[in-house]
Amino acid sequence: MTRLTAAKKARKKQSEFQKLWASAEKLKQNNARFRDRLDEIMQRMETDIRPVEVATAQQQIPLLRRLLDLGQRKSMTQWERQELDDWIREILDSLQSSGSVGSEVLDDISRYDAFRSGVELDEDSEISLPDQVRNHYEEEEKQEQEDEKVDEEVWRSEVEAEVEQILKQTFGAEPPKPQKSDIDDFFQDELFEEQQRLYDEYHKARNIAREELLEEMLADTSPFSEQEDAFFGFDFDDSDTDVPSSAEDTPAISNSIFKRLFRAAAGKLHPDREANPDMREKKHQLMAKLLSARKAGDVMTIVQMYQQHVADDAALSKADENQLIEVLRRQIRELQCEQEEYRFQSPRHLAAFESFYYPSRKKTNQAFKNHIQVMKKSASEAESLSLEIKSLVTLKPYLEQRYDDHRFTNPFEILDEIFKSRY
Repeated sequence: MTRLTAAKKARKKQSEFQKLWASAEKLKQNNARFRDRLDEIMQRMETDIRPVEVATAQQQIPLLRRLLDLGQRKSMTQWERQELDDWIREILDSLQSSGSVGSEVLDDISRYDAFRSGVELDEDSEISLPDQVRNHYEEEEKQEQEDEKVDEEVWRSEVEAEVEQILKQTFGAEPPKPQKSDIDDFFQDELFEEQQRLYDEYHKARNIAREELLEEMLADTSPFSEQEDAFFGFDFDDSDTDVPSSAEDTPAISNSIFKRLFRAAAGKLHPDREANPDMREKKHQLMAKLLSARKAGDVMTIVQMYQQHVADDAALSKADENQLIEVLRRQIRELQCEQEEYRFQSPRHLAAFESFYYPSRKKTNQAFKNHIQVMKKSASEAESLSLEIKSLVTLKPYLEQRYDDHRFTNPFEILDEIFKSRY
């Protein structure tokens, strides 16, 4: 059997199996270090960033409440109202992430949302203002769903009527239904059977054509089917995306080899066969690791534990090793995706990676320092703005500045304005 590592003194040329194993081992180690490092950064976000987030969020609340109040004034243009709404949402995002949105702020948000949506709020009601707004949106959504259902039924009826018209033109009028004569006559019976056959064939062919036409026309003309897939004309259902198969979908190696390796290792590690209490506890942990590897289809761990605890050079044939080579190649591909999967498993993981993860710890420390400085500066500016902005007159210059900043960062807005001016 090919060993996992070559002896240093012998300096023998590594087999393909050994090279793949070394690559897989390196990837596993790198992935483990990556997970540990990202977990460490996330923990540091809780201890270093979180308290500053909470403190600075409180400093932004006066500005938020001022903007919410001014946002209910009627003398604003559409672009001013949009800029103000974006500003409010930005502050809200930071407050919600720090858990700093209290009941008074929620009431102010509800009044602002109600004004924007044209909803009448009852300040004296036992129902809270946020619940009143939420109830309105739920009723509105329910009504939209009912209207859409009615529209879909009307549309389906129109399609069915069109299909019937096509069938009428294609198959002609329905033949008369055969009537069996009361007279016992051979020729009459033959005629009836022939008419019945033609009648049945007509309806069978017509029904098949009807189903095919309905399926085709409903699929081609439906205004209700997967509107999200029409984004820039791209059909996500038809896209050829690579979806990685799970270990259960793609068997690691043939059952006979897998079982042989597992059983041999389990035979050596089974805790019930160990008299020494300390060794029994150790074997219990190793057996748990072995069982976990079998459940996950982690052949690398199975083979590694087999060679560590069984060490039978004659256990695997060359054909077995060839199958292991294919497994290692597949597992390497999976390991190459692990870091990306780990950092995308939650918004918090992604934020930790994008904001603070660097190969150098010095750069990570600097990133934390810079982030804290930015939060404190932003909070200080928010405090100053809350004192300065007292009316729409003092608010509008800041909305103009935000609008100009967005125009430079979003060229599509400028192109849209040029298009509108020409056409």
